[in-house]
Amino acid sequence: MKPRSNLFPLLAAAFALLGFPAQAGCNLQKLPDLPVTMKGPRAIVPAKVNGANGLFIIDTGAFFSSMSPALVEKDKVKLGASEFGLTVSGVGRGDAQYAVATAQNFVFDGQSSHYNEFIVLQDTPGDSQDGSIGQNILGAFDVEYDFANGAIRLFHPSGCRDADLAYWDASQTDSVVDIASDRPLQPAMASASINGVKIHVLFDTGSPRSILSLSAAARAGIRPSDPGVTSSGYTSGVARRSQFRIWTGRFASFKIGGEEIKNTPLQFGDIDLSGADMLLGADFFLSHRILVSNSQHKIYFTYNGGPVFNLDTAPERTIAAAGSSAAVDSDGPRDAAGYARRAAARVSRRELADAIADLTQAIALAPADPDYLYERGRAEIANRQPSLGLADFAAVLKLKPDHVPTLVARAYVYWAARQPDQAKADLAAAAGFAQKYPDNRLAIGAAYVGIHLYRDAIPQLDQWIAAHPVDGHRAAAFNERCRARAQLGAELDKALADCNAALKLEPGDPTMLDSRGLVLLRTGDLDKSIADYDAALRLRPNTAWSLYGRGLAKLRKGHAADGQADIAAAAAINPRLPDEARAIGLTP
Repeated sequence: MKPRSNLFPLLAAAFALLGFPAQAGCNLQKLPDLPVTMKGPRAIVPAKVNGANGLFIIDTGAFFSSMSPALVEKDKVKLGASEFGLTVSGVGRGDAQYAVATAQNFVFDGQSSHYNEFIVLQDTPGDSQDGSIGQNILGAFDVEYDFANGAIRLFHPSGCRDADLAYWDASQTDSVVDIASDRPLQPAMASASINGVKIHVLFDTGSPRSILSLSAAARAGIRPSDPGVTSSGYTSGVARRSQFRIWTGRFASFKIGGEEIKNTPLQFGDIDLSGADMLLGADFFLSHRILVSNSQHKIYFTYNGGPVFNLDTAPERTIAAAGSSAAVDSDGPRDAAGYARRAAARVSRRELADAIADLTQAIALAPADPDYLYERGRAEIANRQPSLGLADFAAVLKLKPDHVPTLVARAYVYWAARQPDQAKADLAAAAGFAQKYPDNRLAIGAAYVGIHLYRDAIPQLDQWIAAHPVDGHRAAAFNERCRARAQLGAELDKALADCNAALKLEPGDPTMLDSRGLVLLRTGDLDKSIADYDAALRLRPNTAWSLYGRGLAKLRKGHAADGQADIAAAAAINPRLPDEARAIGLTP
């Protein structure tokens, strides 16, 4: 397929006449900052397709931009077959088939263009939003990724052939690496080293975490069987049927440019990266300010501070770089939306106190906006400040009584605090507003499952599934409805059909295997139940419900010792689980 995008000339024509010099004789003309909001590890930007608002992932590791099947269906985007039946290859040794969507009107960064092409993957994960922005758009410019400040900046450099383009770094202590890839639409790749061994790294914001290939880890002297290396389960790439196993090990040194990260934990897995040895994912981008200069064929970056690789355990000492330890924040937020975007980046890095401070600034600048109060409440709950979080939730509902996400979030807090009546009341209120906000029915149904009101969950899920024949979240919805019926021990034939539908969409998902294991336990199909629980536990070894369900199945097969061992392990993880199981009729 010949790459084509009519956005390039329009964006180029829209560059402001007033640029700013990175160095004498060099002029960087740019568009206004493109706002980026971190949703967990995903960098999300707004765009419009045929007049409808959409949210797109910034995916520097994708050669071409994509659109979800749900958006194609909703906005009646013209869809055609790809030439030659091409496939998109991703990590995990799998391929994904695609078709081509042509948007009559696509608005990105405020600029409108016509008849832009996107690939449409047949399998689109639920967290993929409405699509992704890849190298067919990003590769046409010099692009600065300032995720920590919630911004992307597109540049058109003039007279900058030999200039240092890290304009934000007055001390000139930035690191610079050459881009090793030179094919059209190829994601940026550069040289680095791990434990002194040369590797090639690919800059990929579409990967939530940085990850090293199994073979590169072995060359660096780290193998899965080594002491201190832990299994991190399985994950999948662009083709969801392409699951691969991952481990976490500690590496003495990772060097790129003038920067060295010492004694750091890193994930590595049995992945095929098509010429690269490592993905530098969203965690690396959050901890750095990065400018990919396609005009110079170079990458500039400075360190923001804090942990680099977004793992549960931060490196004991992260950066040793020339000059200074962190770049100065010269482009911080200036309005409420900017503070909220920076807060989202800080939440992604688990810098919760700083995120709360940013959201407090956003609230001061826009006190009538309930979303900032809601986000601060969520951050406070995550920061183990439930009373402050509940106060913010109450303030949201005073401003907007039908703010369904707040009602759902508060229900979970009440449930965790063992106040079931208040939790039930909040979800009943949320369900009452579902006619007005029908897309929230999935969240409401899942929350009903979460607080064990299974019968109330099923009507919400029924209506959401019926209204969303094409949607990346259908697998999750089928699983929730399966789980609700499995917990009730009712309509088990329908429950099994739902679990099978979920696993067809998300093969090998451990949550869905766990749900189907429970259905099969209820129906007495013990061997298949144990097989599903075994598969789920290989992916998530310490899941209490999977251990408990497998233990019950083993007991019913007469394997007393093994069954009791599983049940004891489950109770050690979740002491409340035996009582919860007994309440739905599941006892040893």
